[in-house]
Formats: sequence, structure tokens, C-alpha cells
Amino acid sequence: MKSFYLSGTFIFFLLLNSLKSQCTFTVNTPYSESFAGVTNLNQLPTCWAASNLGNTCLTYTSSNTNGRVPRTGTQFASFYASPVGANFFYTNGIQLNAGITYSISVWYTTEYFGYTNWSDLSILLGTSQNSVSLISLASTNGPAVSNIYKLVSATFSVATSGVYYSAIRATSSSASGAQYLTIDDFLIQATCANLNINFVSSSSVVCSGTSVPISFTATSANTNSWSTGATGTITTYTANLSSGGTFTIVGTNTLSGCSSTASIVLSSNPSPYIGIWPSTGSVCSGQTVTLTTFGANNYTWSNGQQTNSITVNPSITTSYSVLGTNNSGCASSASQAITVFTLPVLSIQSSLPSNTICVGNQNTLSVSGALSYNWTYGQNTENGNQITVSPSVTTNYVVVGTDANDCVSQASFVLNVKTCTGINQLSQSQNQILLSPNPFQHEFLVSSGNYDLKKIIITDLSGRILLEIDTREDKLMVNTKDYSNGIYYVKVISFDQSSLFKMIKN
Repeated sequence: MKSFYLSGTFIFFLLLNSLKSQCTFTVNTPYSESFAGVTNLNQLPTCWAASNLGNTCLTYTSSNTNGRVPRTGTQFASFYASPVGANFFYTNGIQLNAGITYSISVWYTTEYFGYTNWSDLSILLGTSQNSVSLISLASTNGPAVSNIYKLVSATFSVATSGVYYSAIRATSSSASGAQYLTIDDFLIQATCANLNINFVSSSSVVCSGTSVPISFTATSANTNSWSTGATGTITTYTANLSSGGTFTIVGTNTLSGCSSTASIVLSSNPSPYIGIWPSTGSVCSGQTVTLTTFGANNYTWSNGQQTNSITVNPSITTSYSVLGTNNSGCASSASQAITVFTLPVLSIQSSLPSNTICVGNQNTLSVSGALSYNWTYGQNTENGNQITVSPSVTTNYVVVGTDANDCVSQASFVLNVKTCTGINQLSQSQNQILLSPNPFQHEFLVSSGNYDLKKIIITDLSGRILLEIDTREDKLMVNTKDYSNGIYYVKVISFDQSSLFKMIKN
């Protein structure tokens, strides 16, 4: 391959020394000339020139004697050997671009009897249609002798883009021999040898529902088109393809007209369908739940475990995810949220100001914080948010509460029991004194087994007397509507005996 460079100063010199105006008809490559446009003898193709047209440089519209025949079609050109020396055909202007490799060629033939008077046939290149400073591109490198059409060709490039002219030069000597050297089918075109396309894929497998980036590099291409319909004007282009198949890219260099095609085959594999089955969708704090997945061959959970089933104990509402991969290397994911309910907080209140009670007295325990309750003490069980007890020994009362979410917690209350000597509580005799109900709302009943004189004294927790009543009635209803809710002490005195009761108004 040949390359050359013509300085701007020298080009200017050539233009100053051009003796005739240049034809302005310019073409791009590929450009071929088979003289098909010649309709008369010695007529030149558009904007061509010749050094001695009609004498040593000739064109024809049909075959003639002495080996003057066309290679293709019916038109062609010839050089005549006399007078001896060099003669030229000059092409019209041809736009050539730097960085492109071109091939140039012409076919020739002579009448053949061993004549060697045509000492040379060459293809040259310059910047005007004259013989000054032409650069030789291709030559027979000796006599042009062939009784059949023969090709003279070469490859070359130019250092600077611009308009160039090709010259076809035939040189005859004084030796006797062939009268004519005939030429046909001149061609100049880009070789496209430096236009290459290469694919780069991150994977040869496309999983359904996913994408794989496909890149290509196209050397010397400045416009590209995909078989998918996408186009690009850069030399590197990335497409995300979500299905398999054969994908083709055509890279084109608009300066040379060259194009190159490359293809890549991607296989498409199905992605697994991943599902999660929880043993329950919600749990109470402290409980465990088992998550089981299916649909793939290998699994990785968000907590790092790599089995198809995991058991978790979340303290708050948590979402668990799993990535499943099948044997084709395709993966899918799924997630499952587990709702966590907090446990109910139980609170036990006693009707007494302390957790100590006298033997034979009553105490009411109330609980809140849940929806339903179950009490256990000793061998006894009771349901409800309130129980009234009269233990004879210190007792631990345990309550289990269940809320609306079926979450369970428990609380306990220890009631200490003392003998409380010095205060007689009459019981199990004909003079037994009873107060009921306890707790009460507005009234409570004082009853006894006799009609003896009795004094009833009501005090608050500070010992302040609120009411004193003397009566001989065996049953007396005491009204406390003006008293606020709370704990009161009621003392009943009969003769030399007294009984003290703790009463609760609510």
C-alpha cells in the first residue's frame, strides 16, 4: 500500500501552473469508469481530460482492429504508439479521505506478437489534471504486453482529505511493435479491510424477565444499526436484551461507504418462579415462624441461610427475602413480611392499701391490659378481670391475660395473711355480724343475729369519723351516697365486743 503527502505550498504551485481550468465534477468512492457514457469517437467521460485527445489518446464506441476491443460493454479507450513517449488520460475529481485505505485498478490489453514497445502502463495520483508531480500508485513495472485483458492495481491512502485526480499513463518507445494499448474498467474504491466489529457480552445466557448488556466495538465505523431496530452513531454501543436469539450489528463508515456485519447468538432460559410459604403470617413477640421456599434448586435468604426452609424469631415486624437459582443459572427472588404483635402488659390492683390482709377479711384483685383473663391460686381457677378472695394463708395469685391478637402474658400478686389479734370478728355464732356487699356502690347492709344495742362507726383511712349510728335493728341499710369512692373502715360495737371491717366503695 502506498501513501503520500502533498504540502499546501506545493499544491498552490501546481494550481498556478495549471494551463487550463479544472472541471468541477467531483465524485465519491466507489467510482468506476467503463466509458459507457461515450457516445462518439474520442469523446471523454464527464470531466475527464487527455494529453493528446484524438491522436495518441482515443475512445471508441465499438470494437476495432489491432486488438482494440472492450472488456465490458461496447465502449473503451486506447493509446496510440506514435509519436513515441508518455501520454495521459486524467479522471475527474475524486473525493478521498484520510484514514481510509483505497484500491485502484485498470484493465489493459495489446495486440500480441511479442511486442514490447509499450514500455510501461502506470496509474498515478495528483491534485490536478496535468503531469506535474504525480505520485505513482501502480505499474506494470516493465513492458505492458498481454493479448487478453490484464489487471494493474494497488492500494494506497492519502494523508489529507480532499479532491484528487487519477492519471493513467502509457509510455511507448521507438521500437516497432503493437500500435495500440487498450484500457477499460477503471475502478477506485475503499478496501474496507480496516473495518472490524467485535461483540462483548457479559453472558451468553439470557434469563427470561432479566437483561444482559451486549456491547460491540466497531473499528472505523461511524454509524451502526442493530437487527433489533436500534441505531447508533458512536463506535461503542450497549443494548439490554431480555430475550434470546441471534442479534446482528452492521457498522458503516460513511466516508468510505464500507460496512461490516457481526452476529452474536444468545440462548434464553426460563427464570424460576419463587414462592414463600410461612407457617403463619403473624406472631406474638417471642414466638417463632418457619418460612419455606420452593421453585428453584439453590436458595440464599436475606439472613444468610442457604436452605429451602428457615425458622426465625422476629422481635418486630420484619420482611424476609430469598434468592433462588435454577440449574441454568437464572435467578428470581421473593419476599414475605411477618407481622409481630407486642405482648399485653397486665396490671393488678388490690382493694387494700397494702398487700397484707387479716385472716377472715376479704380483698378484691382487679386486672387490666388484656381482653380475657384466667386466675390461678392454690388449687383454684377463676375467669374474669376481678376476683374477691379471703385467704387464710399467704397466697400467690397468678393471672394470664389474652389480647385481641391472641397474644398472652401473665402477672402475679402475693397477698400476705396475718392473724390480726385484738380485733374480734364475730363469726359462726348466733351473734355473727355481716356487712355486704363488699365492694359496694351507695349502700351496704349491716346484719346481726340479735336486737341488742349496737354502735356503727364509719371512718376514712385517716381515722376521721364520718358517721356514728346507734341501733337495735338486726338489719340496717347504711347510705353513703355523699361519700366518694374509696376505702372505709366500719366498726360495729355490741356490748363489750367489737368487729372492724374494711369496705370498698366503687
